[in-house]
Amino acid sequence: MIAAALIIAATAGCGYHLARMGSTLPDGVHRIAIPIFKNLTYEAGIEDTLTDALITEFLRTKWVELSSVDDADAVVKGLVKDFVTSPIAFGSTEFALEYRVSLSCRIEILDKEGKVIWLEEKISDSEEYEVTADIFQSETNKKQAVALLARDLMRQVHDQIFNGF
Repeated sequence: MIAAALIIAATAGCGYHLARMGSTLPDGVHRIAIPIFKNLTYEAGIEDTLTDALITEFLRTKWVELSSVDDADAVVKGLVKDFVTSPIAFGSTEFALEYRVSLSCRIEILDKEGKVIWLEEKISDSEEYEVTADIFQSETNKKQAVALLARDLMRQVHDQIFNGF
């Protein structure tokens, strides 16, 4: 038991990560720009949350360098298409106790000439969050769910680009 705990503690900060399996990007793409996504929904700020999540994912793996649009070999264009919150659980008083937030987006990568070199027409996911009598806590729960959703969705995008899954 103690040995297992020591092994876990020793490897916890070792920087283990998924090995790069390959890339769907052409060989000449070494620098990518990720401008703010376009938002077609009524959810203010969701474009910033998704853009930041994708940037974070690219910074985490360091498989390509992030750069400005002018210096990039390719540009990621994101479009937030849908953002929906739906009640999924109700209490005895018919008030919602839990909501599901769902979103979908379109992501494409364009080369310097504007030619599409990678495209995902619809990538979507959802996350649940609890609603309480405290509106501030409910809003915090929603924001946390949206942050998790954005992280997971942009990790999927990154994995599809670089690992093909």
